[in-house]
Amino acid sequence: MALAEALAARGWRAEFAGNQAAGEVVAALGAGRFAFRELEDGASPAALGQAGTHGRIVVVIDHYGLDAAYETPLRSWAAAVVVLDDLADRPHDCDLLVDQTADRAAADYGTLVPPACRVMAGPANALLRTDFVRLRPQALARDPSRPVRRILVTPGGVDGLGVTPVILDGIDASGLQFAVEVVLGRRATTLNEVRRRQCVLHVDTPKMAELMARADLAVGAGGVGAYERCCLGLPSLAVRVADNQNGMISMLAAAGALVDLGAAGSLTAEAVAVALRGVVADSRARAAMAASAAAICDGRGAERVAEAMAMLI
Repeated sequence: MALAEALAARGWRAEFAGNQAAGEVVAALGAGRFAFRELEDGASPAALGQAGTHGRIVVVIDHYGLDAAYETPLRSWAAAVVVLDDLADRPHDCDLLVDQTADRAAADYGTLVPPACRVMAGPANALLRTDFVRLRPQALARDPSRPVRRILVTPGGVDGLGVTPVILDGIDASGLQFAVEVVLGRRATTLNEVRRRQCVLHVDTPKMAELMARADLAVGAGGVGAYERCCLGLPSLAVRVADNQNGMISMLAAAGALVDLGAAGSLTAEAVAVALRGVVADSRARAAMAASAAAICDGRGAERVAEAMAMLI
């Protein structure tokens, strides 16, 4: 969605194609601005080409299950192929590959992409929506020494490992008083349980940037959400909800941009409470965390990728 917005700002027509679940996300976050074509699982490259789009087409693939075997046939009708990846574990046939993982280097794809493929790696290429760039000056102007009164909990849209109740239990166990806001997707496994808790729940919100900009502290997953928090200089505690977040969270923690709470499977309410008390009690640490985070990601990655895509055609 962030990349589609950046392309649309340049005059491109961006459309989406994917399964039903992807369509629901596009509808929720795109507010009807982008067309969506639903594809059957396992749809062939030829089926994708029948999406009805005219003109020179650049195909962007974002799918852990696809590789060069799917991408090569796209070249019969696409002007260029772009791949979004963060695993570096399979070959790709593309003209541009984007991996926004914090510890990734272009050399990691040395034998996995064609020699002429450009690899854009690292947090400078993080695909954040335009709202984060717009609100960055306002967010960075916040006084980092102000008391922590509002906490934002962002465990990822699905919360498949059920970390939200553990985090909320930890907030309660800290003995501190906060206004707590939680962001989940409509398919979240913990949605009904969170609705019974003392918090403000946002489901499939298009206003994540606004929620982060007004928060004093966040507890959330890694992935793009961690970069969003960095862009807005929001101090945070991070939970590893997927293996591919390990390197990223380790690097951000080493840089002082967040506090690493460890793997979701071993997370306890007491660990959350202890970490919260420590961060809340130390305004200097929060200020340093905010500054370190803001230096890592400026939020303009989607603009850089859109510019690179323009050079392909």
